[in-house]
Amino acid sequence: MEAYLDNSATTRCYPGAAKLMYDIMTEHYGNTSSLHAKGVEAERYKREAAKIIARSIKAEEKEICFTSGGTESDNLALLGCARANRRAGNHLITTCIEHAAVLNTMAGGGRLPCDLSSGGRKRCGPPFGSGRGSL
Repeated sequence: MEAYLDNSATTRCYPGAAKLMYDIMTEHYGNTSSLHAKGVEAERYKREAAKIIARSIKAEEKEICFTSGGTESDNLALLGCARANRRAGNHLITTCIEHAAVLNTMAGGGRLPCDLSSGGRKRCGPPFGSGRGSL
């Protein structure tokens, strides 16, 4: 019997979802930003998915943003949060056990909207056993 314990990274796909994805990737694969028929058709699938997801989490369709994977999602969250909250403070905080995608973005200085030359800072502290960090 297989014991797969990395479901945070990837999980076996539901058969119905896999079939739909196969159909989309082989038949309805247009660029959703294009105005040609394949693109318009693909955009319909993307909008329908956004509606379903938004409804399931009680969000607005416009709040749903599809990314290519975890690293892109981490970057979007970190950069978006930092930019949206500049006035609240010019620093970001994480723990040293964070995923490499987060730590790499945090170490990227120039890409983050934190002005590190005028007092802004990125901090990385060790977590306690309780899950709370210490700086």
